[in-house]
Amino acid sequence: MVVDGTYVRTEPTGDVWIADYDQAVYETLGGFVSNGKYYLQVDGVPPPPFPVGREAEYGEIGVLGDVMPGVPMGFAAGDERFLPFIYPMIVIRRESIIDAPQRWPSRALSYRAPAPGATPVTVNYSPTITLEGWSKYQEKPAPHTYDISYMISVLATDEKAEQHAQAMLKHVMRTFPPRDGDGLSVKDSIGDTRLYEVFAEGPVSLREALDLLDQQAGYSYTITVQAEIDLRDPYLTSPATSLVFGWNNGVN
Repeated sequence: MVVDGTYVRTEPTGDVWIADYDQAVYETLGGFVSNGKYYLQVDGVPPPPFPVGREAEYGEIGVLGDVMPGVPMGFAAGDERFLPFIYPMIVIRRESIIDAPQRWPSRALSYRAPAPGATPVTVNYSPTITLEGWSKYQEKPAPHTYDISYMISVLATDEKAEQHAQAMLKHVMRTFPPRDGDGLSVKDSIGDTRLYEVFAEGPVSLREALDLLDQQAGYSYTITVQAEIDLRDPYLTSPATSLVFGWNNGVN
C-alpha cells in the first residue's frame, strides 16, 4: 500500500525512522543483499574479486578466482562496514539531517482510525440526520519534517577507472536525476510505502593519483530527501455522542 501523506488517513500507518531512509537509498539504486552485504550490478562495470590477502582482514575472505556478485556498496557511517581496498565500489554517506519547519503539514494527524476493540456507535443528530462512528478512536500526530542529505561516491581504480566511474555515476544520476525523478520509496514499520521527493546536486570529480602507475577515478553526487520522521506514538480518544445547547442570560 502506498501512503498519501497529504490527508488524514482512516487506517493506521506505521513509523519511519532515519535507518529506513538509509535502506531506501540502497534499494532504490538497485542494491541487493548477499551474505549480509549490499552489492549493485552496473552495466559495463565488472564486479571485483573477493580479497585473498591483506584486504581479507577487513571483510569477506575469498579464494583466488572468486568474484563478488556485484559492485560492493558501503555506508560510511553506522554499524555497517564497507570493504576498503576493493574497487570498483560505491560509498553512501549520510551528510546531514536538518529540521524543515517550512514543510510542516497543515494536518494535525497522520490518521484517525477505530481503536482495537471499538464498537459501532449511532447518534441521532436530528430527526432527519443520523451519525455513525465508533466508540473509541486511535489517533496519531503528524510526523515531523526534515531534509536528509546523502553523498553517493563512486570509485574505481585500474586502466579503465574513468570508464567504470562514469558508468556507475550514470546509474546513480539516472536513479536520482536533479529534477522530475521518481523520488525515494521508503517502507514504514508495517510495510506500507511512502514516496518522498528528492533533489540532487553535482556531480563533483574525486579523481586523484594514487601513485605513478595507478590512478583512481571517482565522482560524488549529493541527494536531499524531503523526508518526514514519526516522533510521537498514537493515543486513544472518545468521540462526542451528543450535543447540548445552553442558554446564557436569556440570549438565544
